[in-house]
Amino acid sequence: MWLTPYRRRNEIAKFHSLFDELTRDLSVENVRAFSPNLDIQENEKEIHVQLEVPGVDKKDVQIAVKDHLLTIKGEKKHESEEKKEGYTWKERSYGSFQRSIRLPEGTDNENVSARLENGVLEVTLPKKTEAQPKSIVIN
Repeated sequence: MWLTPYRRRNEIAKFHSLFDELTRDLSVENVRAFSPNLDIQENEKEIHVQLEVPGVDKKDVQIAVKDHLLTIKGEKKHESEEKKEGYTWKERSYGSFQRSIRLPEGTDNENVSARLENGVLEVTLPKKTEAQPKSIVIN
C-alpha cells in the first residue's frame, strides 16, 4: 500500500485558482440583473403582493394575470454615473426582473389593482365572493 502525503497548500492554491477563474468576469460592471424582494399577505377578502422596486418608473413595469399566475416584470434603468480623473463609479444594481406567483383558485383576475409609491409596488387581488369562507352554524 502506498501512502501519499497530503499537501494542503496545493489544494488551497487549486481552490483559489478555480474560484478566481469562475469569478473573473463578475464585477459591478458585468452584473446586470436584480431580483426585487417580495411580500405576500392574504386574508379572507384579498391577496396583497408588495414588491420592492426602488428607482423603477411605473412605465417600466408590466403586470399580468393568466391561468392563476401573477407575473410582474420590468426593468430598472441606471442613468447616472460619476466619472472623474480616469475612473467611473457605478454602484447600483440594474437590469430586468421577473417574479411570478401561483395564485389560489377563486382569485378575481378581472379586478386586480396596482399602485407604485415610494419604490414599493402594491398589487391587490380580490377573491371571488363564492371563494370566501362561510361560517356555518351547527343546529
